[in-house]
Amino acid sequence: MDYIDYDEKLAGTKLATEHRELQNQVLALRAKLNQRPEEMVLRVPVEKRPSIGHPTSRISVGGLYSTNRSEAFSTLRVRPALHGLEDQSYGYSPDLSIRVADTELAYGLNNKQLDVRNIELVEVRSISPSRPMIRTVSTLFGLGREYLDQCTPNGDSCHRSRFRFAGGLSVNPLGPSHLFYFLGGADIGYVSDATVGWNAGPTLIAGHRWEISDKVQWVTSISWLRRFGFYPMTDKKLESSLQWNLSQEFAFRANLQSINSFWWTGLETHFYF
Repeated sequence: MDYIDYDEKLAGTKLATEHRELQNQVLALRAKLNQRPEEMVLRVPVEKRPSIGHPTSRISVGGLYSTNRSEAFSTLRVRPALHGLEDQSYGYSPDLSIRVADTELAYGLNNKQLDVRNIELVEVRSISPSRPMIRTVSTLFGLGREYLDQCTPNGDSCHRSRFRFAGGLSVNPLGPSHLFYFLGGADIGYVSDATVGWNAGPTLIAGHRWEISDKVQWVTSISWLRRFGFYPMTDKKLESSLQWNLSQEFAFRANLQSINSFWWTGLETHFYF
């Protein structure tokens, strides 16, 4: 039948009647064979289906330890939505991070005080897809409040509300499981602890996401900010996390963080719901 259709297209409309008659003859002869086609079996893939993606809400419990200050903290993190680069990518874009109202609480085991350490009201980190080797459409937008060590010239820590935006490119020279991105932009902030004031400046951000396996991701980011205005300083931050996703509802994560040369280590257990 396929050959007859092919021959009809080559012959055009001149032999259309003859081809229809030939098709009818072939169909009539095939019907006399009395053979029924095999029943089609649809095989549903077990993995990487959008329907088995992790739930969008996440709550995490864990601990933090400051090696410079020899202080330990219990932590509670709540993220109502949606997806991070370290999360399992089933059902989500692996190159997109959207965090909404991501809040981290820390309770000092030494000073017995509860602190709202970080709040990310909204952050969208869109790293361009890694099909071509280079894309120039990577972007970041963030609005939140962060904790900083050595925030002032006196070496005090502080909390800084900030709005930042950046754009740049991503590269994947080591294959699709590795994605590097480089962004540049601006950061506007407000220090609101013992003394208050506005500051702003240019920022540079670089990062790497390594999908070691379907269940293990390693995400690292480095940021640099030169603040002008109130408390003019240079902030340098390193964040690295290794996450093991045991299931769509449960994961472990090990964290390493450096804030202006103050080092922090931590462990977290994630529950998705």
